[in-house]
Amino acid sequence: MLLFPSTYLDEPLQLADPRAKQKALSDAQREFSALGDSPENLLRRVEELLKPSEHGFPSVNDVAKRLHLSERSLKRKLNALGTTYRNLLQVAMSAEAERLMFNPDLDLQDISTRLGYEDPATFTHAFKRWTGHTPSSYRKALLEQTENQ
Repeated sequence: MLLFPSTYLDEPLQLADPRAKQKALSDAQREFSALGDSPENLLRRVEELLKPSEHGFPSVNDVAKRLHLSERSLKRKLNALGTTYRNLLQVAMSAEAERLMFNPDLDLQDISTRLGYEDPATFTHAFKRWTGHTPSSYRKALLEQTENQ
Protein backbone atom coordinates (compact mmCIF):
# COMPACT_ATOMS: atom_id res chain seq x y z
CA MET A 1 0.00 0.00 0.00
CA LEU A 2 1.23 3.45 -0.89
CA LEU A 3 0.53 6.26 1.56
CA PHE A 4 1.13 9.96 0.98
CA PRO A 5 -0.23 13.24 2.31
CA SER A 6 -3.52 14.33 0.69
CA THR A 7 -2.01 17.73 -0.09
CA TYR A 8 -0.07 16.00 -2.88
CA LEU A 9 -3.38 15.68 -4.76
CA ASP A 10 -3.46 19.44 -5.21
CA GLU A 11 0.00 19.55 -6.78
CA PRO A 12 0.22 19.98 -10.57
CA LEU A 13 1.42 16.97 -12.55
CA GLN A 14 4.98 17.53 -13.72
CA LEU A 15 4.52 15.70 -17.04
CA ALA A 16 1.03 17.02 -17.81
CA ASP A 17 0.47 18.25 -21.37
CA PRO A 18 -1.95 21.21 -21.39
CA ARG A 19 -2.57 20.86 -25.16
CA ALA A 20 -3.49 17.19 -24.79
CA LYS A 21 -5.82 18.08 -21.94
CA GLN A 22 -7.51 20.80 -24.01
CA LYS A 23 -7.90 18.48 -26.99
CA ALA A 24 -9.38 15.73 -24.80
CA LEU A 25 -11.84 18.20 -23.24
CA SER A 26 -12.77 19.56 -26.66
CA ASP A 27 -13.31 16.06 -28.10
CA ALA A 28 -15.39 15.04 -25.10
CA GLN A 29 -17.54 18.18 -25.38
CA ARG A 30 -18.11 17.59 -29.10
CA GLU A 31 -19.15 13.98 -28.45
CA PHE A 32 -21.42 15.04 -25.61
CA SER A 33 -23.05 17.69 -27.79
CA ALA A 34 -23.56 15.17 -30.59
CA LEU A 35 -25.47 12.94 -28.22
CA GLY A 36 -27.71 15.81 -27.24
CA ASP A 37 -30.35 15.58 -24.61
CA SER A 38 -33.30 17.02 -26.48
CA PRO A 39 -36.19 14.68 -27.26
CA GLU A 40 -36.01 15.59 -30.96
CA ASN A 41 -32.33 14.70 -31.04
CA LEU A 42 -32.98 11.31 -29.43
CA LEU A 43 -35.70 10.56 -31.97
CA ARG A 44 -33.44 11.61 -34.85
CA ARG A 45 -30.58 9.46 -33.53
CA VAL A 46 -32.81 6.39 -33.21
CA GLU A 47 -34.11 6.92 -36.75
CA GLU A 48 -30.53 7.22 -38.04
CA LEU A 49 -29.57 3.97 -36.33
CA LEU A 50 -32.56 2.12 -37.80
CA LYS A 51 -30.85 1.44 -41.10
CA PRO A 52 -30.64 -2.13 -42.33
CA SER A 53 -27.33 -3.94 -42.59
CA GLU A 54 -26.51 -7.34 -44.00
CA HIS A 55 -27.75 -8.70 -40.67
CA GLY A 56 -31.10 -6.92 -40.89
CA PHE A 57 -32.35 -4.13 -38.67
CA PRO A 58 -30.77 -3.52 -35.26
CA SER A 59 -32.56 -4.71 -32.15
CA VAL A 60 -33.79 -2.31 -29.49
CA ASN A 61 -30.90 -3.46 -27.32
CA ASP A 62 -28.37 -2.71 -30.11
CA VAL A 63 -29.77 0.80 -30.56
CA ALA A 64 -29.81 1.44 -26.80
CA LYS A 65 -26.15 0.39 -26.53
CA ARG A 66 -25.17 2.71 -29.39
CA LEU A 67 -26.90 5.56 -27.55
CA HIS A 68 -25.25 4.63 -24.25
CA LEU A 69 -28.63 3.92 -22.66
CA SER A 70 -30.18 0.87 -21.10
CA GLU A 71 -32.92 -0.76 -23.15
CA ARG A 72 -35.45 0.26 -20.48
CA SER A 73 -34.29 3.91 -20.52
CA LEU A 74 -34.58 4.06 -24.30
CA LYS A 75 -38.08 2.60 -24.21
CA ARG A 76 -39.11 5.02 -21.46
CA LYS A 77 -37.74 8.05 -23.35
CA LEU A 78 -39.45 7.00 -26.59
CA ASN A 79 -42.69 6.43 -24.70
CA ALA A 80 -42.44 9.98 -23.32
CA LEU A 81 -42.22 11.15 -26.95
CA GLY A 82 -45.41 9.25 -27.78
CA THR A 83 -43.80 6.47 -29.77
CA THR A 84 -42.14 3.10 -29.36
CA TYR A 85 -39.13 1.35 -30.81
CA ARG A 86 -41.50 -1.02 -32.58
CA ASN A 87 -43.32 1.88 -34.28
CA LEU A 88 -40.05 3.46 -35.42
CA LEU A 89 -38.82 0.09 -36.67
CA GLN A 90 -42.03 -0.43 -38.66
CA VAL A 91 -41.61 3.00 -40.29
CA ALA A 92 -37.99 2.18 -41.18
CA MET A 93 -38.95 -1.24 -42.56
CA SER A 94 -41.80 0.24 -44.59
CA ALA A 95 -39.50 2.87 -46.13
CA GLU A 96 -36.88 0.23 -46.92
CA ALA A 97 -39.50 -2.07 -48.46
CA GLU A 98 -40.78 0.73 -50.70
CA ARG A 99 -37.19 1.58 -51.70
CA LEU A 100 -36.44 -2.06 -52.56
CA MET A 101 -39.60 -2.29 -54.67
CA PHE A 102 -37.95 0.06 -57.18
CA ASN A 103 -35.27 -2.54 -57.91
CA PRO A 104 -36.63 -4.81 -60.66
CA ASP A 105 -33.82 -7.33 -60.05
CA LEU A 106 -35.25 -8.19 -56.63
CA ASP A 107 -38.23 -10.49 -56.40
CA LEU A 108 -40.61 -10.41 -53.44
CA GLN A 109 -38.79 -13.32 -51.79
CA ASP A 110 -35.52 -11.34 -51.90
CA ILE A 111 -37.15 -8.23 -50.48
CA SER A 112 -38.89 -10.23 -47.78
CA THR A 113 -35.60 -11.87 -46.77
CA ARG A 114 -33.69 -8.57 -46.75
CA LEU A 115 -36.27 -7.15 -44.37
CA GLY A 116 -35.91 -10.10 -42.02
CA TYR A 117 -39.07 -12.01 -42.88
CA GLU A 118 -38.71 -15.76 -43.18
CA ASP A 119 -42.09 -16.13 -44.84
CA PRO A 120 -43.04 -13.93 -47.82
CA ALA A 121 -46.70 -14.18 -46.78
CA THR A 122 -45.88 -12.43 -43.50
CA PHE A 123 -44.06 -9.71 -45.45
CA THR A 124 -47.05 -9.35 -47.80
CA HIS A 125 -49.38 -8.90 -44.82
CA ALA A 126 -47.07 -6.28 -43.25
CA PHE A 127 -46.60 -4.43 -46.55
CA LYS A 128 -50.36 -4.24 -47.06
CA ARG A 129 -50.76 -2.87 -43.53
CA TRP A 130 -48.10 -0.21 -44.26
CA THR A 131 -49.23 0.89 -47.71
CA GLY A 132 -52.75 -0.39 -48.23
CA HIS A 133 -51.52 -2.39 -51.24
CA THR A 134 -50.05 -5.83 -51.76
CA PRO A 135 -46.40 -5.84 -52.83
CA SER A 136 -47.39 -7.13 -56.28
CA SER A 137 -49.98 -4.42 -56.93
CA TYR A 138 -47.62 -1.76 -55.55
CA ARG A 139 -44.82 -2.86 -57.86
CA LYS A 140 -47.20 -3.07 -60.83
CA ALA A 141 -48.32 0.52 -60.16
CA LEU A 142 -44.66 1.59 -59.93
CA LEU A 143 -43.89 -0.01 -63.30
CA GLU A 144 -46.92 1.63 -64.92
CA GLN A 145 -45.95 4.99 -63.46
CA THR A 146 -42.38 4.59 -64.72
CA GLU A 147 -43.57 3.65 -68.23
CA ASN A 148 -45.84 6.71 -68.39
CA GLN A 149 -42.99 9.10 -67.62
